[in-house]
Amino acid sequence: MAALVSASVGASATAALRQSSFVQTSSLKSSVKSVSVRSTRAVRIVAMAQPDLKKEIQEKIAAAQDTCSDPNSTAECAAAWDEVEEISAAAADQALKEKLANYEDPLEKYCNENPSEDECRIYSD
Repeated sequence: MAALVSASVGASATAALRQSSFVQTSSLKSSVKSVSVRSTRAVRIVAMAQPDLKKEIQEKIAAAQDTCSDPNSTAECAAAWDEVEEISAAAADQALKEKLANYEDPLEKYCNENPSEDECRIYSD
């Protein structure tokens, strides 16, 4: 009889816990509101072969500063700084590609020089 009572108490406690977690979850869902955003960003695609990106970044920064000096040109100012950001990202990507092209794994270099070392053993199944 005691086992039956504890089982029924346990079941009701579990049901209460599920219900309380449902209430918490549903209250979280009701507090989320959807927001619609309209973007007015202009994109200009430029194709170049190995540009001098540092010089171009400096030119775009100067142009963005000139554009942003007029307080009524907020959209143009944002677009100008977006161009600076895109060119900076392109320069960072180019630098990373150059760095990775010249990368040599230190372990591979060591194993090429010392193939009989324990660290360089190759096991096959």
